Amino acid sequence: MGSQKALGRSLVAGQTSQAELVKLTKGMYWAKYFAEKIWPIRGWGDVVVVDGDLEIEGDLDLWDRKLVSLVVCGSLRVSGLYCETDDPTMGVFVRGDLTAARIDTIGGLCVDGTLTAREVLIGRHNDYSAIVGGDVVTPVFVPEQHLFQIGGTLRADLVLGSLARVKQAKPNKAIVPLAMTEYRARVEPAALEVDDYDENEIYLQHDVIGKLVRAGKPFLRTVKPAAKPGEAPRKPRVRRFTFAEGASNKFWEIQRAGLTVTTRYGRIGAAGQTTVKTLASEAKAEHEHDRLIAEKTRKGYVED
Repeated sequence: MGSQKALGRSLVAGQTSQAELVKLTKGMYWAKYFAEKIWPIRGWGDVVVVDGDLEIEGDLDLWDRKLVSLVVCGSLRVSGLYCETDDPTMGVFVRGDLTAARIDTIGGLCVDGTLTAREVLIGRHNDYSAIVGGDVVTPVFVPEQHLFQIGGTLRADLVLGSLARVKQAKPNKAIVPLAMTEYRARVEPAALEVDDYDENEIYLQHDVIGKLVRAGKPFLRTVKPAAKPGEAPRKPRVRRFTFAEGASNKFWEIQRAGLTVTTRYGRIGAAGQTTVKTLASEAKAEHEHDRLIAEKTRKGYVED
C-alpha cells in the first residue's frame, strides 16, 4: 500500500493527547472503554482526530489506514466503502453524521447524528455495537447479531435477518425482515447456507456477504420482471464460472429450466462435458442449482 494523506491530528505524532480524546468523545457509548483499555496501549496503530468535517473520495478502511480509532468532530462522508473490524479492536467516533455508499461495521461505532448507507449497511459479530443518535437510513440492511442502538428510527427498504438486536427509540413498525423462504429468490447462492437435513432451513453467510460488500460485488439477485401476457418466455440464464490456479484453467457452467439442472465443465477452450439432472420438483431443482453454485464458489471458482 502506498503512502496516504494524513486524515488529521495524530496521537502517535503527539498532535493530540489521551486527555483530549477523552474530552472530545465525552458521553459517547464506547469512549470510556477505549480510553481505559485501547488507547493507552494502541499497539499496532494510531488514533487520529479530525477537527470539523472529513470527506473521503473512495474507501475508508481503518485497517488499511492503520487506525485503532478515528475521532471526527464534525460529519464523516465517504464516497465508497466505510469499514472497520473487531480483531484488532477499532472504534470510530463521529459527532455529526456518517454517510457512505457501503458500510460494514464490526467494531465500536458511535455517531451522534444520522447514519446513512446509500447502497447497503451490514453489521457483523456481537462483541461491539453501533450507537447512533439519529436515524439509520439505507436501502438494504443486514444486521446479523450486531447491536444497533438507534436514537431515531430505522428506514430501510429490505432487511435480511432478525431485528432482535436493533433497538429503535422510534420503532418503524412498517419494516418486516425478508422471510427465510424468500432467500433463494433474493440472495446469491454463495451467500447462503442450506441445512444438510432440511432444505427449507436457509441461513445467511454473513462473512461472505461482508467480503462481497467490501469488494463492491453484489450479494443480492436481480429481481426479474414478470413476462407480459403473450410475451415469449425468456431463455433460462446460463451462469459461467472459471478457476485458474497453477496448472488448472477450468470453466463450469450451470443452467436451470423447470425441473432440469444442466452443467457443462472442462478446460477453458475445450468443448467440455455436459451433465443433466432432473429433480422431483422446481423447488428441489432450485435447491440443487443453488447448492452446486455454492459448492463451486467455496472451491474458488469465480463467476464471469
